[in-house]
Amino acid sequence: KRVKNLEKELLSKLDGWLSITRHDEAVFKSLGSQIPMMVAPAGIDTSRIPPPSEQISDSLFFIGALDWIPNQEGLKWFIDEVWPLLQEKRPQLQVHVAGRNAPRWVAEMVREANMVFHGEVPDAFSFMRSHGSMIVPLFAGSGMRIKILEGMAAGIPIISTPIGAEGIEARDGQHILIGETPLEFCEKSLMALKDQGFRKQIAGAASLLVAEKFDSFAIAKGLAPFYNSLRS
Repeated sequence: KRVKNLEKELLSKLDGWLSITRHDEAVFKSLGSQIPMMVAPAGIDTSRIPPPSEQISDSLFFIGALDWIPNQEGLKWFIDEVWPLLQEKRPQLQVHVAGRNAPRWVAEMVREANMVFHGEVPDAFSFMRSHGSMIVPLFAGSGMRIKILEGMAAGIPIISTPIGAEGIEARDGQHILIGETPLEFCEKSLMALKDQGFRKQIAGAASLLVAEKFDSFAIAKGLAPFYNSLRS
């Protein structure tokens, strides 16, 4: 309540407001804001992203800050609800988990589930390119997941929940695979695991989407007219 009241107070003192996603824009409008708003998504410097790999392995991986509670909850949900379904279909499947600041219970949970725990890795892109498709099981939080944008730009297939993919405007089955229930998430994971050609197709479309809509320099150029309009 304190944060909400502070945001409402600040909205009355600003000349304009930049929102990362349309969902966030709608939230601030619901608070009664009348000031000019513009959606400016989070972006990445696509020129720094390594080119897509020629081969994408048939394994899964998770990477993210493991001291962030939504990541902990999402990973636990995947292990408890989705992983048993996947193991029935793909007994030899490997899942790799990486992330900084993992509490002991998280590392133990991953190892007890017979997944490979890497902890903090020195090079996130090397890790992603070596371990197949990325899972993003998120059910809380707002804004955009930069790791998804980075993965898509690098040609990594992504399997996510709807909240994980929020703000990216990627189409399910074309740029990304989205599943909300354990069964849906399992099925979408199996789709990515089944066929190398399909993995490359999804990854290629995702890489083009990020280059077109989420390059930080292109986004920055689009901000100039909005800022100029506030001066008048």
